[in-house]
Amino acid sequence: MWKKLLPGILLGVLFGYLSLKNVNYEEVLKGLRGAEPPLLVLSAFFLFLMQGLRSYRWGLILSPLKRVPQGTLFSITSVGFLAIAAIPARIGELARPYLMNREEDLPLTAGIGSVIVERILDVLSILLILSIAVFYFPIPPWMIRGSALLFAVLAVFLGILIFLLRTGSTPPFARWILDRLPEGLRGRVREWFLQLMKGLDVFRRKGLIAYLAILSLFIWSIDALALYALFFALHISLPLSAAYALLAMIIIGITIPTAPGFIGNWHFFCVLGLTLFGVPRSEALSYAILNHFISMAVIFFLGLVFLPFHMDALFPRKKGTP
Repeated sequence: MWKKLLPGILLGVLFGYLSLKNVNYEEVLKGLRGAEPPLLVLSAFFLFLMQGLRSYRWGLILSPLKRVPQGTLFSITSVGFLAIAAIPARIGELARPYLMNREEDLPLTAGIGSVIVERILDVLSILLILSIAVFYFPIPPWMIRGSALLFAVLAVFLGILIFLLRTGSTPPFARWILDRLPEGLRGRVREWFLQLMKGLDVFRRKGLIAYLAILSLFIWSIDALALYALFFALHISLPLSAAYALLAMIIIGITIPTAPGFIGNWHFFCVLGLTLFGVPRSEALSYAILNHFISMAVIFFLGLVFLPFHMDALFPRKKGTP
């Protein structure tokens, strides 16, 4: 397993090195010491609020399958995001569907489908924010090209999903694969595929998916406010629009599977974004360190608070074990 994770960890180390390159460490420490504590707390508050809205949105995505109490959703979401942050290469994305399967008897593949819906909504929101930001800020051309490619891939993927959901039929390529599987496995894979489609069922509901799209933009706007509050905390004179642009750059950066806690790529893309907006490199690194620390502190605090409630599901005891 570690052999598969090692490239991502090494990439995180590379990003970390690039973040630390050519900075004045005395200026970095000066920036950290000069941060305004009340505004740091405000930034953390926005991140707590964002977590609550994420769990609410997930409940709406799951609603065609099952109504799950909001308390359960928030608890599982908190543990799930802890897993995403703690486990390299975003393997932790499977934690929430797994817990929902163990505790709410929701099929695992249906839960994975709901997470896919979340990620589609998130990517579309971030790409929309980035597409507006390019008119106001010097976004690197390679990031614009990469985003355009990502949007094209996502559009094709969405088109296929909508076609499958509307027709309700198994596509030819899937039938071709199923026909070549052993008979005992064929039925199981077909059932997994059907459950996955059920997890994507929200796309059939135009009113709900429109509401979810607006809610997703609102969620990321809360995240932008957390970044904006941090501008004031470190006395950085940038407008709210810069916070949106910085948000898009950080999110695109942390989609790259690297080290646990997004260490390295988070800092690199944060520093890159701020320096493009004219912020000195050392000041940008102070901001990146605080932004990463507050974000991880909120995720780990919530995750560790709710983790004890899910230990039996995560680590089931063998029969006969006391």
